[in-house]
Amino acid sequence: MASLIRAICIAFLAVSLGACTSPNGLLGSDAGAGPTPASNERNRVTGTVLSVDSTRRVIELGPASDLAALRESRERNLAYDADTVVEYRGERYRPEDLEPGDRIEAQTDTTDGTSVARTIVVTQDVRDAGAVGSEER
Repeated sequence: MASLIRAICIAFLAVSLGACTSPNGLLGSDAGAGPTPASNERNRVTGTVLSVDSTRRVIELGPASDLAALRESRERNLAYDADTVVEYRGERYRPEDLEPGDRIEAQTDTTDGTSVARTIVVTQDVRDAGAVGSEER
């Protein structure tokens, strides 16, 4: 009988200690707490700027090229925030400086389902592509 009681006590103690551990298995530790790889991802987005809505902080993108239009005809929105940097020929700009027709490549961070552009590189300026009005940005 004593061995049965001991076995029950050991099982109860094991279950109790298991309930007190953190997800990473360390009792009372915050080590490893924070975003999981699935909740914080970095992605690459390419496209052609259709419009920039500075009120909503959204860039509407079309396909990156005519070839891409065959594969992907849908438009998509690219969110940005105050920390988003636009780079073109070694200079830094604001997302609001982008123009319809600019081709871009963006690095985004996705955290908890929200994707925000961190860095946007202009791969082809609409003005350099033969558009009318070749004034500098």
